[in-house]
Amino acid sequence: MANESTQLVEQTKERLSVVGSAVNVKIRDFAKMAKEGTTSIRGLALISGLALVVSSFSDFVKNILTLHFISAVINFYTFFIGGVAIIMEVDPKAIPYGEEVRAWLMKYIGIVQLSTGRGVFYGVAGTLAISQTQTDSPLNCWTSKLSLTI
Repeated sequence: MANESTQLVEQTKERLSVVGSAVNVKIRDFAKMAKEGTTSIRGLALISGLALVVSSFSDFVKNILTLHFISAVINFYTFFIGGVAIIMEVDPKAIPYGEEVRAWLMKYIGIVQLSTGRGVFYGVAGTLAISQTQTDSPLNCWTSKLSLTI
């Protein structure tokens, strides 16, 4: 009877060890996904960042030429946020100084470390872009809606 009890305790320990290992792997996978994000969301964020850069640059030039300097400053901010989106979502080795710039962004803009934080950051970018949307530019309207969606 004591031998069976000892065997049962040993089997239970082994099973708990296996379960603990499986749970540990799942927790690591979840933490990795929370930090990096899924591929589809990262792809949409990259497209949105590219669209923000293109539309804010064109609006920046237009606002400088028409002497709307406050709007030009906001377009510069939107351009910067779009650039941050591109840097955060593209492979750091694919762009010059990508690893250094990404490390700097992670250090000084801590919210972009997790995919949830980047989502909040992109939400701010979308609302900033929407605040500057003008009805004469279909690209800006499309960019704003895409940015806010992401």
